[in-house]
Amino acid sequence: MDRTGVSRHVAVQITGHKTESMYRRYNIVNDADVKAALEKTADYLDSLPVKTRGSKQVCAACGDGELHVCA
Repeated sequence: MDRTGVSRHVAVQITGHKTESMYRRYNIVNDADVKAALEKTADYLDSLPVKTRGSKQVCAACGDGELHVCA
């Protein structure tokens, strides 16, 4: 149900689990989930503004030139 966008609170009530912890225990991650998450992360990183300092690309948010996720 998480994959369909149903809120976790509602999904727990529908499935009959007593707690969200029990619900999460049975929410198995598969290879397609991991691939989709990595693609979304790559798309997000590609959308971040990047400026150039010399020949080195620099993160516009923090000024760092290393590959990273800027929080």
